[in-house]
Amino acid sequence: MAFEMYGHGIGLDIHEPPVLGMTEETILEAGMTFEVEALGLPGLRKLGGEGAYQFENLLIITEDGCSTVMGLPHSIFETSYS
Repeated sequence: MAFEMYGHGIGLDIHEPPVLGMTEETILEAGMTFEVEALGLPGLRKLGGEGAYQFENLLIITEDGCSTVMGLPHSIFETSYS
């Protein structure tokens, strides 16, 4: 399954241009900030709406790559829902 958006700019609104995606031609430049999204829908339709997850991470584009601002942990943890 392909998604139209993999990330977006940040600012005064939740989703701001530029958009990062398969059909976008955004040129990344130093100083730009993006919220990069990883979304998974394993068996979402089969399970009646259960089983989705989403991770977002804030990145700043630098002269030689990018740096993360959020400091997300690099481990998997299990949580419950009701």
